Amino acid sequence: MKSYKIKVQLRGGSGYLETVELTEKEVIWFLNKNDINGCWTKLCQSIEDRLGMRIIGHFNLISYFIDDEEFPLH
Repeated sequence: MKSYKIKVQLRGGSGYLETVELTEKEVIWFLNKNDINGCWTKLCQSIEDRLGMRIIGHFNLISYFIDDEEFPLH
């Protein structure tokens, strides 16, 4: 299976960057194009449950990686 990660940046002054490796279930939500908002919410909740990192409202999504190749979101 391919490795998927997302890069997020802390909102505010520091601009701290964090790269988060996604689980298999999180990858399914990340790749889902039919329910983007619902799947994004599930993905972020899963990361919060797993790592204690609250993305929504605190971090901006910057890019994603597939097998260490980085892709911009826009």
